[in-house]
Amino acid sequence: MGLEQDKQPLMGQQPVYQTYQQQPQYAYPQPAYAQQPTYTQQPVYATTVTTSDHHHHHHDGGYTGALIFFIAGFFISLLWLGGFYYIRSHNKTAKSLGIASVVLFFVMVIIVIIAVAVGN
Repeated sequence: MGLEQDKQPLMGQQPVYQTYQQQPQYAYPQPAYAQQPTYTQQPVYATTVTTSDHHHHHHDGGYTGALIFFIAGFFISLLWLGGFYYIRSHNKTAKSLGIASVVLFFVMVIIVIIAVAVGN
């Protein structure tokens, strides 16, 4: 209790406030950080290839297959039927070889029928 009375001002006196001196503030330099390297992305180029909805669009480069069926048909005639596979090709050469193979097959069938008929 005695301490509280000491803290209160006496009648007619102004309270005395203690002031604190503000300490000077120092600005410290910010540490320098290494900047991350900036990468630029190279442009990407896309090529669009349009294909038809045709069932035989995968025969566009089928020249080799058509040629194999055409040549092999001279040794085994049934292989000329493989030409049907290339009749709808977009490659003109493969299409021509396919048609020629089918025609040769039917020509061979007619020759065999005539040969058998004449032999009897």
